[in-house]
Amino acid sequence: MLLAFFFFIPLALVVYHLVLFPAGLLYVASKKPDTPPPPLLDEELPTIDLMIAARNEEASIAGKLENSLELNYPKEKLRIIVLANGCTDSTVKIVKSFEDRGVILFEDGPIGKVMAQNNAVERSEADVIVFSDANTHYNLDALRLLVSHFQDETVGVACGRHIYVNTDDPTGAGEGFYWNDVETRLKKAESALGGLIGANGSIYALRRELYVPMPNTVISDFIEPLSIALNGYRTVYEPRAHSYEDAEPTFKQEYARKARTVRRTAYSLIVMPWLLDPRKSGSLAFLIFSHKVLRWFTPVLLLLALFAATLRILGGKEHQLDRLFFVGMTLFGFLALLGRGIASDTKVPILTQIYYVALMFRAAMQGLYEAFTEGHEAVWDHARSAG
Repeated sequence: MLLAFFFFIPLALVVYHLVLFPAGLLYVASKKPDTPPPPLLDEELPTIDLMIAARNEEASIAGKLENSLELNYPKEKLRIIVLANGCTDSTVKIVKSFEDRGVILFEDGPIGKVMAQNNAVERSEADVIVFSDANTHYNLDALRLLVSHFQDETVGVACGRHIYVNTDDPTGAGEGFYWNDVETRLKKAESALGGLIGANGSIYALRRELYVPMPNTVISDFIEPLSIALNGYRTVYEPRAHSYEDAEPTFKQEYARKARTVRRTAYSLIVMPWLLDPRKSGSLAFLIFSHKVLRWFTPVLLLLALFAATLRILGGKEHQLDRLFFVGMTLFGFLALLGRGIASDTKVPILTQIYYVALMFRAAMQGLYEAFTEGHEAVWDHARSAG
């Protein structure tokens, strides 16, 4: 009986997370009207501070600034600010070479991305803050599309769509499948139903007066929109505002990035557990659990179910489902190993994606382990700069 419990309950949670929750979300959202807000005239546009987080970004910061200077937004209403977070390469020197074109540098030392954002918003007088990353580019109308949502007084945060462009590469094929398609559909559905769970850190805007200073122990693009939502405002999704990025060039670097992201996001909930308490955060608790927490724990649940199924088979008490699950997981593991051998350097349909999923499962488990045992990391170097 106990083994049956440890087989069917984890499996039911996985099915709920991967199938039932997204299907229900998409179905309910399909009944809601999807009408984009009207565009604003130049004289109606709010002032913006575009804040670009940068730590050791010498390879990408110049391109990011060129892209930012080309955005279709009145120059007198847009300030481009680089938040240099303890850079030890030539990032600061490159940014200073753009100062005569209006780019502003805030350099507060290695205090962490969140504290740098807190300090920068405190110095800002703009109507809207847009947070971005140094390794992403925007489509030219991205800012106009984001701020158009603030015509609705109930909207506090507007989040754009993050797109991986190198989908012909093995890592891009994996990330692109999830972020360019699956996650986009889920975010559109969440937005239609009242609000997103967090935002894409590379492209989201908020009303400056609503900004809630964050501790350095959390991941800001996850907790900040939730904090604003708990104050009665919505986070909406604007899929026409794009942030473009290449996935990491190797699976090793993509693995490190994913593990770090899970670690920091999970630790945010460890230090703010009340976000998972429906008595304090309402329906947000249900959505966070269904969309985020179960995603991180899916590999743990699958391993638990596999362990229980194996013991039931060995003990001669198996159900037909035990055998099917055991065979399915064995096949998945075999294809993942095959993908590692022949599809990690060259994109191979199906094998590359399966290897990517297996690697991300492992990264999620590492991120969870580090969140519970090692806590947060306020300052870090990107996987892509680590080689």
